[in-house]
Amino acid sequence: MNQLLTVNTRFGTSTALFNTIHKRLITVMHGDEDVTTSLQEWERNSLQQDLANGFGYTQTFKAARVVSTGFGTFIFPLRGRDCESRRFEMAVQIAGWMAETRPHQDSAYQTSAAVRAVENSERYTNVVYKAGHDQFSIIINGNTLGKTRIKSDIIVLEGK
Repeated sequence: MNQLLTVNTRFGTSTALFNTIHKRLITVMHGDEDVTTSLQEWERNSLQQDLANGFGYTQTFKAARVVSTGFGTFIFPLRGRDCESRRFEMAVQIAGWMAETRPHQDSAYQTSAAVRAVENSERYTNVVYKAGHDQFSIIINGNTLGKTRIKSDIIVLEGK
């Protein structure tokens, strides 16, 4: 899946098109100008490695469901309507994340925790996720929801 991410380059704030499946930097735009070829090879490789590892970018979601739980803060990007099937998909993705990261827990507990998280989630517009190198934060409508130094405390789900 291709994502548009805001990154800092020597040209200033730029927009990078990044493929999350193949972990590949496709292009970098500064304003209306394609600066991909102007970047030196080490700059492109460094930028690609940072994006592949989840560092050094800002991602803006027009609409998202956000919930803070005891095991992390989840961002579920919404594309289209916020209906029951979207909330069900959010619960499935949270339960899948818990199964990957907490395999020792009972699957019934994982499912119920995911359902509780979705019931407590709220829909927001203009959600900004900032992934720095030493600090990660969520900004909702200009207000900072949370900051952390631990990358795994904020989980951006695939969305639907």
